[in-house]
Amino acid sequence: MRTKSILADLKITVSAGILCLGLTGPTQAFAAANPPLSSFSFVSLETADLAKAEAFYTGVLGFKRAIALTPADGPVVKVGYNFSGDVNSGEPLLILIHYVSPKPEQNHSSGAKIGFRVPDLKVVMDRVHTAGTAVMSEAKKRSDVPMSQAVVRDPDGVIVELVEFNTAH
Repeated sequence: MRTKSILADLKITVSAGILCLGLTGPTQAFAAANPPLSSFSFVSLETADLAKAEAFYTGVLGFKRAIALTPADGPVVKVGYNFSGDVNSGEPLLILIHYVSPKPEQNHSSGAKIGFRVPDLKVVMDRVHTAGTAVMSEAKKRSDVPMSQAVVRDPDGVIVELVEFNTAH
């Protein structure tokens, strides 16, 4: 009989920029020793071409550079982005990583799928088409839930889901 590892079957998808973590029924000792997380902090993606990745995330999706986490002339470059450009805003960061002299396993897509909530999917998709970004699924309004979605690939092949919620205010 073969026992599967729980971790081998675990897939994590950060969709629409929302991640909820919670604990149910912890003992007081556990809660005191393990305070709850205050917020989702970042996602890191390795990229073969930092300039192309930055152009996609800033020019197409509207991110702003928030912080340089390493020197630009070092062996690895890590830059954090969010929508406000303020590292202290509390928004999660998207960290792009580029190794200057990569090992064979570095600077490749991890196979991640990430998602972002956008205020106007048509405007973003117009920028996607203008930039020549690979489109996997054109923008479409879903009939089963109040949202529209499209799926594209970033310059390194990472699947990026774009979601606009169509709810009345």
